[in-house]
Amino acid sequence: MKRLKAIAFFALVIFMLMGSTAASQYTPRYVKEADILCRLGLFTGTGEGYELERPPTKTEALVLIIRLLGADAEAKNCQAQNPFPDVPPWADRYVAWAYEQGLIKDMPGAHFEGMEKAEAGEFLTFVLRALGYDDGTDDFSAEKAVEKAGEIGLIPAGVYGKDEAEFLRDDCVHICYSALTKLMKSGITLVEHLISQGVISMEDAYEYGLVTQVKSYVVACIGDSFTSGFGLQDPALEAYPAVLSALEGEYAFTAESYAYSMLTVDFESRLSYAKSRVCAKSMKTKADIVLVALGANDAIWSGEQTDFAEDYEELLNMYINLPTEPRVIVVTPPRLFGLESYGELMAVIVEDEREVAGKLGLDIIDVYAFSESMETEEHCDDNLHMNEQGHRLVARFIYDQLCRILSD
Repeated sequence: MKRLKAIAFFALVIFMLMGSTAASQYTPRYVKEADILCRLGLFTGTGEGYELERPPTKTEALVLIIRLLGADAEAKNCQAQNPFPDVPPWADRYVAWAYEQGLIKDMPGAHFEGMEKAEAGEFLTFVLRALGYDDGTDDFSAEKAVEKAGEIGLIPAGVYGKDEAEFLRDDCVHICYSALTKLMKSGITLVEHLISQGVISMEDAYEYGLVTQVKSYVVACIGDSFTSGFGLQDPALEAYPAVLSALEGEYAFTAESYAYSMLTVDFESRLSYAKSRVCAKSMKTKADIVLVALGANDAIWSGEQTDFAEDYEELLNMYINLPTEPRVIVVTPPRLFGLESYGELMAVIVEDEREVAGKLGLDIIDVYAFSESMETEEHCDDNLHMNEQGHRLVARFIYDQLCRILSD
């Protein structure tokens, strides 16, 4: 019996030594990424350092994700109940928070098995849930987490999920770092989410190459009631120039509004934009870009005019010839939602604007064509002017078109 115990003891020692040797022979590949995550406060390692060369436990894998979300302090103070009895005391609050947030779900037999090794599929399931994907819907299934992660570019295809490949903390760091620049289900990247939550600063994100430097432009918005936001409760916040200024992405735009209701392109009209005070004010702009969105009122107030194209060209040249040489872009007016009787005149005016833009070599943002698909009941409250929802929709369209124009 003693001999059998001795054999068993030495066998255990040999097994442990073999595991230790295997770990010591592994050279971590993602130390740089671990350093960056650590500096950002999204990864802390263990009391023994990063320990990238060994497999993570399920509990460690979960805590890695919680820290990646910048929720370490919030999790520690969680008051929710932990439904799993097999969790080490130090991780009790983390697991409770993760269960409350949906990062982990009910397990068979109500056991988390937190001290077991985490496999690639399990870790990727945690990450996908953290990015907002729900394995209880059509987003993905836990059994196909590796496949889904490959689809969204989180991991290289075919790298993880192989039976013969041991999943290490080094791999966890690789995936966490990759997750920062991947789109969440909400449509923004994880790093953009963390910036918006104040978890990390924009400066740090730039420094480590996690976001590209946003190029900023001042945009002068020339127009009538569409641009001024007539009918909105708070035009300063709800009209399309204000919404445009708030949108984030590849470019940042600070919009200046030079608009007044009822103004026309027609130089002979008493409502001529060129003769207005708001136009005189716009002539002093130092904006990088000038968006000219006029013409709708010409269909209503100056429908008999025969020289619209000439007046429109002259108006555009006023901005083209400003000393600051801004980039002038034609913005066709939105359709006249409830005024079908003016539809034919409006179509002629828009076609004139397109031709003048082509003649002058100007880019054009065709809001008229875009608004054709908008619903009067949904996007217009007074049968003529866009409501807040309509302005948000058009502002996003203009933003996307500006990004396209500036990127060409």
